[in-house]
Amino acid sequence: MANFIDRLLPRSYHTEEETQLARITLAFVIAVTVVFCLVIVSAWSLNNSARLDTLIAGFLYLALPLWFIYRGRLRLAQFLIASGMLVFITLAAFYDQGIHSLAIIAFSVLTFFLGFVMRRHELVFFVLLSILSIAWLCFASGLGEQPQPFIHSAPHDFVVVTAGVLLSALTAFLFSENLRANLHKARKEIVERERVERALRDSEKMYHLLADNIYDVLWILDWETRRYRYISPSVEHLRGYTAEQVLVEDWAASVTPKTLAILNQVIPARLKAFRQGEDLICQCDEIEQPCKDGTIVVTEVTARFVVNPDNGHIELFGVSRDLTERHKLENQLRQLSRAVEASPSSIIIADVSGNIDYVNPKFVQVTGYTLDEVRGKNPRLLQSGRTPKETYTTLWNTILAGQEWHGELLNRKKNGELYWESASISPITDASGTITHFVGIKEDITARKQAEKQLYHLSTHDALTGLYNRTYFESEIARLEHGRVYPITILVADVDHMKLINDSLGHSVGDEMLRAVAEILRKTFRTSDIVARIGGDEFAILLPKTDSATAEQIILRVKENLAESRIPQTDLALGLSIGTASVSSGTLREAYKLADARMYADKREHKEKEKDLPSDPCPWD
Repeated sequence: MANFIDRLLPRSYHTEEETQLARITLAFVIAVTVVFCLVIVSAWSLNNSARLDTLIAGFLYLALPLWFIYRGRLRLAQFLIASGMLVFITLAAFYDQGIHSLAIIAFSVLTFFLGFVMRRHELVFFVLLSILSIAWLCFASGLGEQPQPFIHSAPHDFVVVTAGVLLSALTAFLFSENLRANLHKARKEIVERERVERALRDSEKMYHLLADNIYDVLWILDWETRRYRYISPSVEHLRGYTAEQVLVEDWAASVTPKTLAILNQVIPARLKAFRQGEDLICQCDEIEQPCKDGTIVVTEVTARFVVNPDNGHIELFGVSRDLTERHKLENQLRQLSRAVEASPSSIIIADVSGNIDYVNPKFVQVTGYTLDEVRGKNPRLLQSGRTPKETYTTLWNTILAGQEWHGELLNRKKNGELYWESASISPITDASGTITHFVGIKEDITARKQAEKQLYHLSTHDALTGLYNRTYFESEIARLEHGRVYPITILVADVDHMKLINDSLGHSVGDEMLRAVAEILRKTFRTSDIVARIGGDEFAILLPKTDSATAEQIILRVKENLAESRIPQTDLALGLSIGTASVSSGTLREAYKLADARMYADKREHKEKEKDLPSDPCPWD
């Protein structure tokens, strides 16, 4: 019947709700049409006093609601009975008269008025009584109750029949109101059912979409049959077998014999606890599963026991996750950890606030601080105060901008010793690009710094006297020419009798004399002055912010100090020929030439004075 109604419906409905409402309306129209046809047949039969035809028509009519009751259409059956009996009662009232007719009329009205509030089995019972009532009406007529026109009936019969008709009409009216209320209720139920069904369909669709596209393998295992009831398509990516192939095989085929032996010991114990009422989540690591290509994949399984409400079987709902990539990452992390631990460089990891999270053993060896002593503290505990603040400002600005910083730091160890380190500090970011940590890789370069310092000292100092050499002296002249330290005085000095001492006493005595002169010059001049040995027996001094008057006083101090000193292995005082030149601006090289010329002039004066002394080729013999 439902398929017949669906074929009669047009195809223009957009929702299931509209389609269902159209089905009810069409069924109602069909039922009314059938009732109308039966009424015509019954009226024609009664009009011709065809009692047998009337009986057959009544039976056919009452068979229709019985069929609707059987199909579960209770409200439609009630409508057919009430409306049909209204017709029968009315026709009987006009065409039949007598005690049997009136009794059946009253009984029928009461029966179908109560029928609206009756359940399925009660309604069937009253339908059968109605069939017997119609049969009795026909049978009583055959016993002598002759039909007479209703217009010849007695007044009291007219009143009774009219009351029956009105009561039947009231019954039909009440039914129509009840039908309208039930149609409205049915409409709401249809809408709600459609909403629930749509939500269920969407939920099921979402579940299947999730299960079909998730990387992990979802599965349901019937523990009673040891077969999978469901497994997601991702099993093909994991093991190479399709879901259909796995569903037809035994559960034991999905794991290796080694794993099967372990699970056969673990699962029964968990199952026993589940049967005792414990809600356990089973988690197993290192589950080996065979693949189609003959390899073994290691998975992590999380499962829970549940009872299937349909068959009472205990089932396992589980998720299998491939651990291959995790094992690779773990191996890489172990290798990285070993590399960090064995690194010849100090490695320090700090959070975004600069607090230390980790240091490697090399850091402990270099600084003397253990991990527990520095964890949670700021790396500034290593600062010596010798590194410029600008260096740290540049460092933080660089790494907070997401860039790598390279530089050298002079830090202090736990024991107070200073050490140099070459540092490379980089930011560590998460997937969103946010800085979460900083990693510093540092190398102790103290030895290198000392070597560089020594090389620099050798490149700028005279090896014999420890004073600056000519190269450094000339570089300082170039530097001071562009500075603001004027006036500047240049002093040039040459050791007297140097050649004679080397020839008569030896070069070792000459070297001692040079060192003695250098020591006198070092003590006489300021630390800001640049004292250099620029030749074999020649010295030069740069005096920034010194005018000629001040220079003359300094020369007097030099001569006084020289007079108090003696040439090694002799009683003679050390002698220097000195020339000076002071400038307030201009080039220092010209001043140097002038001072050098004055030094040679002073040396000539010394030689002239020595000619007037008694001749003694070697006065210190």
